[in-house]
Amino acid sequence: MAKIGAQIQEIRLKKGLTLDRIADDTNISVRFLAKIENDDFTGFPGEPYIVGFIRNYAEYLGLDPEKVVAAYRLNDAVHEAETSMDMRRNKAKASRSGHAASDRKVQTQTEAKGADAGAEKPDITAEASPGSNSGATGAELLPAAGEPDTATGAGSDQANADSGQGRKRHFLGILLITIVAALLIWEAFRQKPSSQPPQDATEAKPVEYRVEGTPFEKRLYVGDSLIIPLGDDVFKAKLDSIDDTVNLVTPWGPFNLSLGQPATIDTNKDAIPDATITAADFEKNKPASGALLHLEISQTDTAAAQGEVTVPDSAKAGAEAKATTPAVLLRSSRGPYPFIVQVAFRGNCMFRYEADRKEWVEKYYFKGESITVNVNSSLTVWASNAQAAKLVFQASGGKTADLEMGSPGEIVVKKISWSQADGGWALVAANLD
Repeated sequence: MAKIGAQIQEIRLKKGLTLDRIADDTNISVRFLAKIENDDFTGFPGEPYIVGFIRNYAEYLGLDPEKVVAAYRLNDAVHEAETSMDMRRNKAKASRSGHAASDRKVQTQTEAKGADAGAEKPDITAEASPGSNSGATGAELLPAAGEPDTATGAGSDQANADSGQGRKRHFLGILLITIVAALLIWEAFRQKPSSQPPQDATEAKPVEYRVEGTPFEKRLYVGDSLIIPLGDDVFKAKLDSIDDTVNLVTPWGPFNLSLGQPATIDTNKDAIPDATITAADFEKNKPASGALLHLEISQTDTAAAQGEVTVPDSAKAGAEAKATTPAVLLRSSRGPYPFIVQVAFRGNCMFRYEADRKEWVEKYYFKGESITVNVNSSLTVWASNAQAAKLVFQASGGKTADLEMGSPGEIVVKKISWSQADGGWALVAANLD
């Protein structure tokens, strides 16, 4: 019976796929993929992982996973049965060799005793009479014509018996293999295992990919997202499902992408596309294979996609005017103290913050989301859509203060820190360039 590994390898090579690419797409390590193609199932975490990896690999190649798994189980059962049969044959052969050696030993001992007895009691009274047949005594040792040779007949019967037992064992072995194979195939069709096998013992988590440069191409799986900087704002497109089309959830509504058909993104609805997104490769109704998405941003938005943000002149003028008059949020007569900042998002916005000169934290937030930041002395915040973020400061004694970041679509950077003022301390917010 053909091994499944050679068939899988042949189909992979026909499709022009490498093990490294399949490992990236299926989250199965190259080591396990190579073992499957070599029909080497040692070193796997367990039988469920072997079956899961085979099924996932078969689905990726467009094969029927149930048939491939059933073929693997049948080959495994045949191998076990053949191994067991070989062990029984070797045991029976050793047993027959032992019996033959014992019979030869007994025969040798009997012949030796007979020879000794003849030597001890020679027939000295017998004399040859005239005309007697001197070879009669020797002739009596051979069977007469028509009489069976009892010694030879016994050996032939033993050989026939051994041959019959061998044929019986061979027949029983074939019968056992057939029964085991039938049971495994019936069990495979009776209970369909889970369609989502474990992938290297860990479940893949959704990933967010930030578009850096254009054109941008990446294979996404259900739950993954693209962070797309366009103009002065940043948007998020999430891969929701894969059926006959690739279905995305975006701020501009649902996108249902057919293979190779581009969808345009027009953020300001001026009939000029800001970007196009295309499903470059996917298999219908097979979400486990993911979808290769291709994104191209128009030339006017390329700088934003590469991380370069151009601040409008009006925003620069507003920032310079506000920087000259920092806003006083809270006052303290006893000195600086820690405070809490709650950020509520009234629209979609890319928001960054750095508290007490630690690492920057960056994430794309949607309308209705909020975060809380604990600050000891200073906080720097950045918003791609200033009007979307509202900051509320809470201090000891129940004191609170609100801070509006800026206008819609405006990119604003603010630093909030304690400074001495009028013989005391004040928590002020100043705009930065």
